[in-house]
Amino acid sequence: MIARDFEELNCCVTVLWYSRLVNPFGSKLILRRHWITVPMPPFYAPHTWLRKAGRFMSRLLARLVIKIYRIELVVAENPTMAAVCAGVKVPVICDFHGDVVEERKMYENSAWEIRLAREEEEAACREASGWVCASDALRQTLGARHGVLMPTAVVPCCVHISEFAAFEQRRAKARNRLGLEDRWVLCYLGGLSRWQQIPETLKLAAAMRAREPRVFFLLMTNEDCDIYRSQLETIGREGEDYVRLSLTHQEVLEMLPAADLGILLRAPSPVNHVSSPTKCGEYLASGVPVVTTAYAGDASKVISGTTAGLVLSNHMDIEESAELAVSFLRAAMEDRASIATRSHHAAIEHYNNTYNAEKIGRLLIEVLPASFSDNCQQPDVKIPHLDGKHCNRHLRELK
Repeated sequence: MIARDFEELNCCVTVLWYSRLVNPFGSKLILRRHWITVPMPPFYAPHTWLRKAGRFMSRLLARLVIKIYRIELVVAENPTMAAVCAGVKVPVICDFHGDVVEERKMYENSAWEIRLAREEEEAACREASGWVCASDALRQTLGARHGVLMPTAVVPCCVHISEFAAFEQRRAKARNRLGLEDRWVLCYLGGLSRWQQIPETLKLAAAMRAREPRVFFLLMTNEDCDIYRSQLETIGREGEDYVRLSLTHQEVLEMLPAADLGILLRAPSPVNHVSSPTKCGEYLASGVPVVTTAYAGDASKVISGTTAGLVLSNHMDIEESAELAVSFLRAAMEDRASIATRSHHAAIEHYNNTYNAEKIGRLLIEVLPASFSDNCQQPDVKIPHLDGKHCNRHLRELK
């Protein structure tokens, strides 16, 4: 995503990719003008000497590329690569996608992996000249954890707003296709991973339908949901009270506006607290208000700030949550067009992909030396992106 954002700045990209050294013949050395792939030994390994050797070679390669290409700025797409680039004599921006330390704990990684992730994150935070964070909650978490705040661009998982144009016309077609007529459509869009709280989502849908018979549950996922068959049956009869759809991206754009309320639940967790769920932007851009919880990244702040949905307390039980959600839905359906417009405007303000390049551009101007910024429109200026990826760009028209 960040490479695409740089392209919006009219920058030319070169990527340096550290490929996994599976075997001497399984990785290829590729040297091209805009793409470089180099097989590397693992610098993320339990054996100290192997880790140090791999990291030394990685740092040596990074410095060599910086010198050959006359790099003025490094963008590292994760803390590991920011740590690899620590100490170079050019500004480094670290792109934080989430709380890596808490993710390691959640997946029950070994103690050395968690320790290494913490060390890399600290090095990235303290050595970087600027940050790109997926949410403001992530920016605050990193700042509090390491006692430092850097110039930051908050770039959430956004959507292309233009793809969701004419959502009202799409709504009529989608509802006719599903035969929904006067039903109130509750929707879940996305995967079935454990952090998505699928059992809680289905319980909420069932409890809402028990209170309001007009509720219809629309489940859009490309994953196998047969394991939830018994819970789906508590909602009602398939085809009459709920439907499961496996759709392409384009089909989602056509069907999502049929919904009247989107579900985005997250359990209390440090990982969820700093996340950036893409589905929030997709719901809103389709004119669909969102029912969410406090631990859904910045989504709860966006929803409460724009009144484009409902934020449930994580301390409520399903019955209390369902009562509030049904009350909100009843009120929303009295003036559905108004809240659909408000939801779409919330997406434009907070999840619009076209704004990312502007945020990145302002960050670059802030972290680059003044002498460089004065000449940033010159076509031979180069900016790299390292992460596994290293992007080398010609920076123009940032001001």
